[in-house]
Amino acid sequence: MRLASENWDVPVVVTTNVQFFESLFSRRSSQCRKLHNIARSVVILDEAQMLPVPLLKPCIEILRELASTYNTTILLCTATQPALSSSETFKDGLNNVTEIIPNPAELYTVFKRVQTNFLGMVPDAMLVEKIIENDQVLCIVNTRKHARQIYEKLYNTEGAYHLSALMCPAHRSKIISDIKAALADKKICRVISTQLVEAGVDIDFPAVFRSLAGVDSLAQAAGRCNREGKLSDGGTFYIFLPETALPPGYFRQTAETADAVIRHHKDPLSLEAVEEYFKTLYWMKGEQLDMYSLIEIIREGTRKGDFPFREVHDRFKLIKDGMESIIIPWDLNAEKLIQGIRYSENPAAFTRPSQRYTVQVFANVLSTLLNAGSVECLHEQYYVLINKDLYRDDLGLCPEDPTFHDVESLIV
Repeated sequence: MRLASENWDVPVVVTTNVQFFESLFSRRSSQCRKLHNIARSVVILDEAQMLPVPLLKPCIEILRELASTYNTTILLCTATQPALSSSETFKDGLNNVTEIIPNPAELYTVFKRVQTNFLGMVPDAMLVEKIIENDQVLCIVNTRKHARQIYEKLYNTEGAYHLSALMCPAHRSKIISDIKAALADKKICRVISTQLVEAGVDIDFPAVFRSLAGVDSLAQAAGRCNREGKLSDGGTFYIFLPETALPPGYFRQTAETADAVIRHHKDPLSLEAVEEYFKTLYWMKGEQLDMYSLIEIIREGTRKGDFPFREVHDRFKLIKDGMESIIIPWDLNAEKLIQGIRYSENPAAFTRPSQRYTVQVFANVLSTLLNAGSVECLHEQYYVLINKDLYRDDLGLCPEDPTFHDVESLIV
């Protein structure tokens, strides 16, 4: 069954956008051997707005090819439908796109569960005050650093929780379970999180604060407010501009585009606002929708009869390299997996189970931790945290001072 799943030789396959698209552009047999099973199938892309903008045109072209040549049905699912249809401003979009839900405008009105308020620029001190005014509230910010800063200002308040990718997945699952229990029991629950809660996390708050981001991210955050529709007056969704600068690059561009849309739409989550956001974003990007010129490279190679398999494979990466995994000895199970990696003749057998205990860090952070002796390397490829003082139950991994040891915790 495991082999059949990896080869997609089963009726239903659940995978990721990364695995799906990178396999279609791969040159490796291990990734390509399953591709024949996509023909004459139904491909459901959940959260279709998450297609990466720098690779949007190649992704659209491969979907077009699957539908037109291989009789594949493509179903795009999203609460914020990206403007992927061909138009005057986006000639490379998809043709013959059909809505399977009748009257989307009426549906949006029926299922509207929140009132949206744009607060403008809000200093951290004022944001903390607004959070404390609510007994059950979720605040989503753009960076791990900002999440920690806001949480530490709430540290001594009742019912404060923190979530970020500096916690390993098993740890995050435990915190999310605690949050759900607090909400169900009507206890005070104030959560500070990065955007990791915006997809795949089923939580319901009466009030949500969201740092300015792309309209698709804003809509996802709003989906955590009055999610079950139990509030007769609706939930309250606040969008604010943080006092610190927005993260640079693509993230800043999406946030600034959203800011322009918000300022002349009464409801920034309306269908009209979402469509304008994506049209503006795609128009602004232009040729950067194929940042690595993949379509041109493929067409030129095809014309010459010399298909550039290696170059296409190397250029098409939905997630760029540069992050390294550190295994965290978070509980007894994690420690057993680490011992298995350390002493087993086949350490690869422990790779997948250990993924629930990993934290991703940049290469320079890993290098600092290694030099400080806080992380060790097993079999020249598995990095394990050995300075447990750097991992906190409330914040996760804190690599700022890799030589730190809590003296009191070492006293027996």
